[in-house]
Amino acid sequence: YGPQKETEIKSALAEHHKVAADLQPLEKKFSALLPTDANKVVLAQYDAKQLYYLQFSNRGEKFDVAADPEITLYNEYFGGGMNTIVFQEMREARGLAYSAWATLATPSNANGDYSYYAFIATQNDKMQKAVEAFDDIINNMPESEKAFGIAKEALVSRLRTERTVKDGVLWSYLRARDLGLDAPRDKQIFEKVQSMTLDDVKAAQQKWVKGRKYVYGILGDIQDLDLNYLKTLGPIQTDFRLLTRRNPQKRRTPQEISCGVPVFSMSGTANGGRPCRPWRSRRRFSRSSGQSSPSSRSGRGSDAS
Repeated sequence: YGPQKETEIKSALAEHHKVAADLQPLEKKFSALLPTDANKVVLAQYDAKQLYYLQFSNRGEKFDVAADPEITLYNEYFGGGMNTIVFQEMREARGLAYSAWATLATPSNANGDYSYYAFIATQNDKMQKAVEAFDDIINNMPESEKAFGIAKEALVSRLRTERTVKDGVLWSYLRARDLGLDAPRDKQIFEKVQSMTLDDVKAAQQKWVKGRKYVYGILGDIQDLDLNYLKTLGPIQTDFRLLTRRNPQKRRTPQEISCGVPVFSMSGTANGGRPCRPWRSRRRFSRSSGQSSPSSRSGRGSDAS
């Protein structure tokens, strides 16, 4: 589209876009998502009182255009905007997150996989409550006819008023082609969603979401996180070298981080685990001598630190 004629466009391209005389076709390749066969926790150090938490799941389910209406409506109801279940439960009702969303993502190509993402930003001391609450509403989705009505009307209105114009026509065509389609996806979504009910959303949640395995990625201050709780989600993976950057004198050792379960550094080296101990010092001040002495409560004798 545009004001120039086709001959002018070709002339401009020939002048500025230099290519070989004999062009060879390129094979378009798509990167594959890693499967999540088991739960795992990945930690990255971030010096703050807040953390960023993302859980990811890929069960290897391939693209099915017939599932578009139910998945689109589920996303709109559960994890899309301010009126969704995720936002209302995690932020408004429970006050457990600054930001929260969840989505069942459609693959970008016909051989790609559906993947599930859920995100929260919260305070370090609210991590366990936030993760548990998030897991609860993901697997046991709250049902609200009022919220469903708002989500359905918002989706139908958006599909009714959206227009594909200008270069969007080309990109829409290319995205459809990558998925093996020759027609816009929104047409069937618009037609089918209007007769769908909350029961259809619940069925989609049971089919696509409930009972998944996850990789839990957490960007936060490892020194300030409840590692005993995180190990209940799955084996913990982190780079122990990151722990020395904040305070080399007051850091958890690999054994303390392992909390009794195998923990792997980014290089893949296993670290056997002693029972997890609190990081903060357990030394107490001796009034008689004016010097610090090991606390008998620490159970670590002169090795307390």
